[in-house]
Amino acid sequence: MIAIITGWVIISFVLLSFGDMAVRLYNKLCKQKEEYNIPEIIMLGMCFILIPLSLISFWFPLNKYILIAIMSVCIFYTLKQKRIISYYEDIKAAFSRFTLTQKLITTGAVLSVFFYVLWQVPIFDSSFYHHQNIRWNEEYPVIPGLGNLEDRFSFNSNYFLLSSVFSFRFLFGEPVYALQSTIFVCILFWTLKETFISNYRTMNVILLCFFIIFFFVNKIYFTNSSTDIIPNLCSFYIISKITLHPDCLKKNFLFITVLPFCLITFKLSVFPLVLLSLLTSIVYIKQKNIYYPVLFTSVFLFCVIGLWCVRNIIVSGYLIYPMHEIDIFSVDWKVPEAISKIERWIVHGYGDIAFYEPFRELKYYEYFFIDQKYRLFGYLFNIAGVFLVCISPVFIIYSLFWRKKGCIVPYILYLICLSGILYWYISAPDYRFSNGFIWGTIFITVIIMLNKKEEINFWNKYGSITFMIATTLIFLLSIKNTFNLYHSTTPDKLNTIYIYPYSSGTLSNVEVYKINDDSAFYLTDEIEGSNNEFPVIVRSGLPDLFYRNKIQNYKTVEMRGTSFKDGFRTKAKYINQLNQKADSIVLTKFE
Repeated sequence: MIAIITGWVIISFVLLSFGDMAVRLYNKLCKQKEEYNIPEIIMLGMCFILIPLSLISFWFPLNKYILIAIMSVCIFYTLKQKRIISYYEDIKAAFSRFTLTQKLITTGAVLSVFFYVLWQVPIFDSSFYHHQNIRWNEEYPVIPGLGNLEDRFSFNSNYFLLSSVFSFRFLFGEPVYALQSTIFVCILFWTLKETFISNYRTMNVILLCFFIIFFFVNKIYFTNSSTDIIPNLCSFYIISKITLHPDCLKKNFLFITVLPFCLITFKLSVFPLVLLSLLTSIVYIKQKNIYYPVLFTSVFLFCVIGLWCVRNIIVSGYLIYPMHEIDIFSVDWKVPEAISKIERWIVHGYGDIAFYEPFRELKYYEYFFIDQKYRLFGYLFNIAGVFLVCISPVFIIYSLFWRKKGCIVPYILYLICLSGILYWYISAPDYRFSNGFIWGTIFITVIIMLNKKEEINFWNKYGSITFMIATTLIFLLSIKNTFNLYHSTTPDKLNTIYIYPYSSGTLSNVEVYKINDDSAFYLTDEIEGSNNEFPVIVRSGLPDLFYRNKIQNYKTVEMRGTSFKDGFRTKAKYINQLNQKADSIVLTKFE
């Protein structure tokens, strides 16, 4: 509990500080007067802080000393400018203006999220490589050829960069993955405030419902490390903001252009959203004939994406992994092309299975209803999402041609979202990768259809009591979730829940493997529970036993020098064997 609260406070303070610095610098240099709400300042801070963290990571590990240095900068900035204090005063003032019922709704909603994130649910990707990737960032500067040890390290999501400096491992002995829940709570508070101020305007009520659905569909990923939550959450936020307030394209140029580009350094699946940034920049130049804001954002994005690409090259040898077609660097630590081919095959193959799984498995709904209610809930929402996206063009075409045309912006945004869904379906159609586009498309459709309708009086009259009942039910669900996990947890873990979240545990079956006289790894057959041990490698992999979750065997890798800092490379004698295996594997069907 203490760890989550500490994480929320420190992360929000740091990101608010850096976000405010970015906005002030932009307004001053470009002679603009753009203003943003707190969630947007935090998201801009998340983008802006990537530049110093990326630069630091080339020479230093992202550990407690970097966090202390960053905190010192933020405290100095706060004392000098006193603007950060005003943000917290704004939150306090907004909360004080709520009615008693609205205060109870807001408190219940935040506590519900809080109780959910107390229990770190084991997730495959988190346990398999997220935890270890974050730990490598904490212990060492960026390491050449780290992707040879585990090719998924080559994905190099900037989420790992932020999670390393915000792990708080030095305070609690275990990592705390509070970044995504911090951003969600800020957005949730903003959405509730907008709903209350609007007197439960139908569009705001719908937006709040969509955010609640988003949380429940992805709730287990809020408790652990996840490279999907922040891109999807921020994508949906920016889509909903523009849909409800199209004029923000002119008023919030920095936010609209910077965020989509920065999000692709977290997850490539949001790449089509950069079309929004490009279109906004073109229109901005044509209408205002002002180039300074575009120049500022271009330089800013060049730094963020350029540094991310440099880290990609150092970790994997590729500009973007696993796009082996873009092979322009000849370095001895490059991950073998065979491994990148297999990884592409796995990403698309697994995504294909994940896409059709709800449709195949739903015939066993009776079993899921008895024993796997959350899984059934996820399946139903995924199927509903696909169905609503498929029928949405009918409503959009009807609205475009048979109703009075309104603002054209939502229609353009709708096309961008559809392009995002198409890109997702072609590349890796796992629902986790595109929740932002899927629910953003549905939200745009609903708002376009309601745009000419009169307000529903029900929400104006009964909004408070309806949301009070809904919040109570959600809060009780979070308590039930805590109660169930409480009874399935060992007493020694329960004793620590008041300090830090219940973690996925420790590895029980490990073997020490010495790669040279001075350096060693832990070998394991397990994938869960690698929070504490470091460094950990799974035993299997090519050219021996192929295990789709571990592609390359640790025996094929050697150190480039005498220490981990010197990096890793694949032994030359195994390259041909790996190529032969890859050619035969990628021709088979992924199962």
